Amino acid sequence: MKYEITDEEKEVKFRKALSLLDDLYNFEEVMDRIQTGLFQSFSDGQTWVITQVHKFPRRTLLDIVLIVGEMEGYFKMLPDIEQYGRIIGAYKIIGMGRDGWERNPQPGWKKIASVYAKDLTDA
Repeated sequence: MKYEITDEEKEVKFRKALSLLDDLYNFEEVMDRIQTGLFQSFSDGQTWVITQVHKFPRRTLLDIVLIVGEMEGYFKMLPDIEQYGRIIGAYKIIGMGRDGWERNPQPGWKKIASVYAKDLTDA
């Protein structure tokens, strides 16, 4: 399903989500990756979930790259995203989120790590 930024509030949410990813992408780059199939797009009109498939020699992994919108919308779409993962043969879905997501555990999901990063550009 296509997601469109139709108002300023959604655009602000999208830009905030990208900033949490250290601005690795802008809107146009995300849309380009969806068009070329590098990313997949799931939306209920209010919440937008972007995934990426990683194919390794022995396994396929579905990575939730970005969620923009409301947590409730994401939880409603999760069965469809999980089904997509099964269809492509993914053995696992992964995703990073703020610590607040721990307060809303979903069946079958478990916290397996905390993610930390170090900037190597300022030796």
